[in-house]
Amino acid sequence: MNKRWRKFFAIFLSATMSMSFYVTPVFAETTGETVAAETIFVSRTSGSLDWEITTDGTFTLEGDGEYTCDVKVGTGAMQVPTWCADADQIKRAVIKVKNNKYASSMFYGCKNMTSVDFRGSDTSNVIDVSSMFYDCRSLDSIDLTGLNTS
Repeated sequence: MNKRWRKFFAIFLSATMSMSFYVTPVFAETTGETVAAETIFVSRTSGSLDWEITTDGTFTLEGDGEYTCDVKVGTGAMQVPTWCADADQIKRAVIKVKNNKYASSMFYGCKNMTSVDFRGSDTSNVIDVSSMFYDCRSLDSIDLTGLNTS
């Protein structure tokens, strides 16, 4: 293979591989039709909970149990959940969590987040909500429907 074709092939493979890591389409089933959903910006697991942020800024946290706080902030010993490293990307949150005790720092630094929906959550065991909405400057609405605050 001559030098020009090798160079073209290397560039093509590099571009193809980098695009496959950045753009991941998701599909959802609704009434038998396949409909394209938002593209996932980042998706991971923290503790026993799954979370994702889509390119439209929707943060979804779901599962049964606790999340871990493993990202250090500032010069102190404070740690926040993994997704807070991408807090600037979060515009709205949909929380579907059960059997967790701690919600501290859940939205730490989500300054662009405008709304939170807790409708799919069971908060009956939550005992710590310290710094939950720290630096959430744009927050306009929180749907507390079904939230157990007893």
